This record gives sequence, structure tokens and C-alpha cells, in this order.
Amino acid sequence: MSIIESSDTAGEILLDAAEIIEDKGWIQNAWQNEHGVCLEQAVLNAIGNRVGVKSENWRQSAVNKADLFIRCMQRLGFNHDAAGKKLYLGRQYNDTKGRTKQHVLKRLRKAAGR
Repeated sequence: MSIIESSDTAGEILLDAAEIIEDKGWIQNAWQNEHGVCLEQAVLNAIGNRVGVKSENWRQSAVNKADLFIRCMQRLGFNHDAAGKKLYLGRQYNDTKGRTKQHVLKRLRKAAGR
């Protein structure tokens, strides 16, 4: 079974993303810096840790990563249209004034089913 076919890969990635935020810290208004990562960057890092890139299948790896990212964002409640035009919704949630690290961690864990 490939990473894409796993029964709950998106949930596992969301839990990994929560761990990344716990370890590195959480930030707003940037993807990442010395203080941490935003929600979307944490998800991207978690996907990168699970889906390696091999030179013979880098195109499929890129497709797998994009598919997983969209599935994770959908699990978080950020619905994306087929053209990806609403991809900014996760970033808007992350960067909302008053949002906290605890809000983000709770949403990641809830979406993961934990």
C-alpha cells in the first residue's frame, strides 16, 4: 500500500504537523522563521517527512504531496476547489488576529480524529 492509499494518512500527517508546531513553535504572517512555522508549513513539512523524493519517480512524488496537502486542508475544514483557488484559507485561519498556538493545535488534532 502506498502512502496515498493508506487508510488515514491525512490524519497521521495532521498529528505530525501538530508535533512539528510543538517542537519548532508556531508563527503568524510568515511560512516559517527562527521562531517556528505556520499551520500550512507544518502540514507541508509533515508530508515531506512521509513522502520521500526518488529521482525515478519525482513527478509522482510531487503529485502525491499535492494530493495529500489538499486532503489535509480539507480535513481541517478548508475546502479547496479543483483549481486550488481557495488554497489561502488555511493561511487566513492561521493569521487571524487573536488566533493562538493552542487554537491551531486543537484544530489539527480534532481534524486528525484525536
